[in-house]
Amino acid sequence: MSETDDIPTITEVKRSKFIALLPLWIWLLLAIPLGAYDIHRRLAATTTIGFLLGIEGKPLPRSVIPSVKLDGKPFVPGRTVRLGKRELSIEAPSLEPFRRQISIGYGSNHLGLINLERSKGTLMVIANPAPREIMTTGDGFRQTSTNAPSEFGPVPVGSYTVTADFGRFQIKKSAEVRRNRETRLEIMPEVGSLMLQSDPPNATFTLRSRNDSSIMEAGSTPAEFHALPAGPYALGGLHGKLVQNRDLELQAGVTNQVTIVFEYADITIRTTPEGATVRQDGREVGRTPITLNELNPGQHTLRLEHPGYVPLTIPVTLANRASAVITTNFVSAQYAPAMLRARRLSSGFRPDYIAALAALEEALEAKPGDTDATELKAQLENAHRVEMAKAAEEKQREAIETRKRQLADAFNQATSSMQDNRLFEAHRWTFQAKEAEVLAALQRISTERDSGWKLTGQPNARQAVRVLNMEATRSVLESGKCNAAFALTETSPGEVEIIAKFFDYYGSKIANLLGISSSSSDWVPVHPSQSRGRSREEIEKRRQTVPLSFKNKLLEELQSQ
Repeated sequence: MSETDDIPTITEVKRSKFIALLPLWIWLLLAIPLGAYDIHRRLAATTTIGFLLGIEGKPLPRSVIPSVKLDGKPFVPGRTVRLGKRELSIEAPSLEPFRRQISIGYGSNHLGLINLERSKGTLMVIANPAPREIMTTGDGFRQTSTNAPSEFGPVPVGSYTVTADFGRFQIKKSAEVRRNRETRLEIMPEVGSLMLQSDPPNATFTLRSRNDSSIMEAGSTPAEFHALPAGPYALGGLHGKLVQNRDLELQAGVTNQVTIVFEYADITIRTTPEGATVRQDGREVGRTPITLNELNPGQHTLRLEHPGYVPLTIPVTLANRASAVITTNFVSAQYAPAMLRARRLSSGFRPDYIAALAALEEALEAKPGDTDATELKAQLENAHRVEMAKAAEEKQREAIETRKRQLADAFNQATSSMQDNRLFEAHRWTFQAKEAEVLAALQRISTERDSGWKLTGQPNARQAVRVLNMEATRSVLESGKCNAAFALTETSPGEVEIIAKFFDYYGSKIANLLGISSSSSDWVPVHPSQSRGRSREEIEKRRQTVPLSFKNKLLEELQSQ
């Protein structure tokens, strides 16, 4: 081998260097893409879209909540987005839809102010008859027109109020304008014409709508009106002293012919004797005989006065065009005051029938056999008898109530100091019997061997209310003791009322059987508040059974008499 064979060639040197640097080259090839991806990931995490919204140059109201979508999906400004071409769409009620293609780059992409536009439509108002003015108002919109029909628009969509002014009245209607549409609103009030006359002519009048108090006309007949709203009206007319009021129903689409007719009435008045002064509705109009002309139909009051006679007041109701005749005789002054006094004394809250009957006797002396006085006397005599019967009945009722109060007072006085009085219920019984019969029945119960009760004292016979006490003696009280207090009185003939109270106690059964007195702590009142292990049902049953048993026993004794 030659020496040159041991010397490496340039190619071999380069290959060996490449092999030595190969790991570095591999690391670089891997690190560069990874670094680029990391940079992309960090920049993408901060890529957002932002923008502001307005409506036709004004800030977006808080009440408007738009629907924002990016590539058809709901989107909230400020959230991260992917790079590239995107479609932004915004929609909201009453606003035109917004769509825009946008290019998204790294970082914050702020689109600035996005100005949304209101959706619009038109409003056509048709009115007949033609109003003086048509006014349309809405949210931020107000416009008037004197034409009919009138077109308003384009106007923002939404609700509008249309007011048509017809001079005597106004009509308001609501209209809803929709996007890219014409909304037609018709205002066709029902109106008619009125030709007003009177008989006789030249009467003054007032005309008022019952549906709209602002519609009112006044003047003198004849008169003519056009474009009046159809419906009910109140029509009033005046001619001389006569007033006419009537209801009027105005028909639409025609000329309504109405005539106010004033129909006078008259009265002829004759009296015996003649020469009486006549006052009509408080105003003196002459002396009898007399005829009063041109009177209003309806109510009138005539007063006739003649010296030495009783004045007469005569109410008169006159119909239209009526001719009334009044003929009357005056009554002497002695008879009339007596009759007047009798009627006054027999009326009112507390009539005095005795004095009234005395006044009627005076009237009959002045005019014997008078029918009015005789009939009134019979009525008052009957009323006096009824009054006396009621007074006697009231007196008896008061006596019964007095006896009942005395009974309650005597019972309360007798039992108020008794131990545990408040725990036991008072029973009130009524028996159809005499007081002596009830006392005798109680006496028999106390003396019967197996009755279970005995008197512990005798009632005081001198008192109006009899008070007595009894105590139980047998099996009903094997587990306790019971004392009873009674008060009784005869409240009315044949009816006796009793108030009874039973002082009932549970106690030691053995002590009772042996007859040994127990201490007060051994006796437990039969009352829910003092149960001591006993059920409420047991207590209530005993509280009802003992009084009922005694009452039934007393009834049996009374029925056996």
